[in-house]
Formats: sequence, structure tokens, C-alpha cells
Amino acid sequence: MFPSHKRPLEDVSDDPEREIHSDDVMLATKRARRLPEPETESESDEEGRTTNAQLPPPANMHIELRFQLYNFKGVHRIVRVPMNYTFAHLHLLNQFIFGWSGCHAHRFEVWSDIELYSGNYKSGHIKKMGTRPLPRDDLDDDEKFYQLDFRRWENAAIYDVAPRGCRKHSNRNRPTYNSCKEIDETELTIGQVWSYSVLKNASKGLCTNKAVGVTYEYDFGSNWIVHITLDKEYGFYKAAPPTNWPVFMTCKGAPPIEDTDEEINETEAHKKTIPARFYEADAFSHFIMGRLRSCAGHKSLEVEWSLGGNELEQFLKERGKTDPVKTTQLPRPNNADEAHKMICNNRDARAQAFEDLEVWGQKYLARKAAARAVVDHVNPSDDIDQRI
Repeated sequence: MFPSHKRPLEDVSDDPEREIHSDDVMLATKRARRLPEPETESESDEEGRTTNAQLPPPANMHIELRFQLYNFKGVHRIVRVPMNYTFAHLHLLNQFIFGWSGCHAHRFEVWSDIELYSGNYKSGHIKKMGTRPLPRDDLDDDEKFYQLDFRRWENAAIYDVAPRGCRKHSNRNRPTYNSCKEIDETELTIGQVWSYSVLKNASKGLCTNKAVGVTYEYDFGSNWIVHITLDKEYGFYKAAPPTNWPVFMTCKGAPPIEDTDEEINETEAHKKTIPARFYEADAFSHFIMGRLRSCAGHKSLEVEWSLGGNELEQFLKERGKTDPVKTTQLPRPNNADEAHKMICNNRDARAQAFEDLEVWGQKYLARKAAARAVVDHVNPSDDIDQRI
């Protein structure tokens, strides 16, 4: 334990940070766990929580992505995400897995020609990204030559993904190059960025899926940045039956506490723990509906129900079960094989058994078990582990 401010606890970068120009984007009012309204009229409960946020339809194609918190070497997530998630869903997923409030502005950028740091040094961090920007076609030859020379050290993204409701570039401040396209986060899906057919990925075949990456920036004043990349060379998986929730394969550490100017004592970011409730299959669904909250705490990532006492009791009753994390007394497995069977056969027991597997050092077995954790949703056969 040691006193610290918000940023950074663990700086692993010796490169200057890329300058972010936020004046090109109007900051819109942010609402946590809020997706664009459907065609039908939205509904709210008595406390004003939005109840129209929802996941997309189930998908049989998932992709395994690494979410690396920039400048924090030991804080990352490896998640299998449905490929029909939009970047609006991806924004909410980032908020959930890192325990942020959603009260600040955010932006995405999609890059080609990325290069990761090699070995264990800065694992998951993007070292280089983007290509030299090209001038707009409507410029004259002299202006094109000037722009090519002036921007020879710059790198341009493929997409500048604007949050819903933010102002895009007007003709007055439109950039003088056409390499980067602006798009709303509700219009771009993960399947349009990484595709099993390389010719259909964001680079249109100019580079492999492994060389395509995404940067997510949250809270421009504090400059939280997440590097999102393909975890494996061929990270496409088939879920049978189709599902629409993320599967958490590896989750390590948690960010420092958000929005604090005080000297506080908190555990180092890479040593913070992840609670059992985080691994519940429907946790992310309840998060975007406002029933569950995720917050970076002093010692761990805190994931708790946001419903009140009677309201929570009624919700759990309608759900058809009690809260397994707090109320279920379960037998402890005696070895790794028993823990693996418990994870595959008992939904309520898998969180504790998963922790036991980690303690015993069965990392490979634990990762495989996590992907098969929810047997009442995911076929317990090996279909989810089959590569396309």
C-alpha cells in the first residue's frame, strides 16, 4: 500500500504520448450505461435509470481481443467478444471491465499497420500505428505537395469514431487529408474492423488482422487510454449455440481510483483483484441496464448490485435464484480436476473453483474453463474452442 494520485501508479512507457486534439470534437453529455434509443419509446424505472439499453442479437462468431490499459503493464483483459457488437457496446464494455463511471467524454480510433512491443516488455502496448496521411483529392497540386511534405512524420487512422451526439468536422475545420474517415460509434461493428476474410477488414486487405488495432481514450483530462488488439494470430471462434455476451478469458489488475485529487492509500494497479461476480455470464447485461455497477476501488475492481434492498430481493426472486456470490455455501474442490468439473457443471460454484485453479497454477485449464463457465448458455462440448 502506498499513497498516490490518480495517474500514473505504474508508468511503463518511455515514449512521448501522442498529442490528442480534442477541439475537433464537441464534448457531449455522457450517460453511463446508455445505448442509442430503439425505435420504440424508451422506458425508465422509478429512480430514473434507463431500461432500454440492450445487447445485440446472439452471434455465433466471436473474436478474442486484448484490452491493455496504456502505461499500466499489469492491467489488461483478454475477452471473447461477439463480432456484431458496435463501438457503442465496446465503449460500455471498456467502462465495465475497467470500473469507470462513464461521466467523461470518450473517443475511438481505428488504426492499420500497428506494431506491438515484442516479448514481455510492454505486452499488449502498441508501439507504432497508422500510415502517412494522404491529401484530399479536391486540393490543387501545390497544396497536395505541401501537405505530403508537411505531414511526412504524421500517422493517420482509418476511422475516427465519434460518440453518439458529438459534432463531426465541418467544412470550416475539415482536415486537409482524406485518409481518416469519421463514423458514428453506433454504425461501426467489430466485424467491420477485424474480419475472417482479410480483404474485408478495416484496412481492406492492406494489412493482416493482427496489424489492425483500436485505441480507446476516456476522460481527455486524465488521458485514460486502452489499446485493443487481436490477442492471437487467428482469434476467431464459433459459439454453439450463438451468444451475445462477452467471455472473460484473462483479467489482471484494475486501474487507480477514478476522479480523485486526494492523496490516498491504494494497492498498486497490477496487484488489485477481480471479484467473483465479475465473471457471471449476465454481469455485463445487468451493467448496461443499470442493475450492476463496476468501480475501481482501493484494493480491487468493485462489482456490486446498484439496486436497493427490497428491489434487489424482488429482482433476484424474479431471476429465479439468489445471489450466489453472497448467499450460496459451496463445497471447495480438492484438486484441479474437481475444480474443472465444478466449473463446467455448477454455475454457482465456478467463481471459487476458478480462483482455486489460479492458485494451483493451472493457468491453461483455468482459461479453458472460463470459456465454458456458463453451462446453461454455452454448449459444454468443445465447439467454442474450435477455430474457424
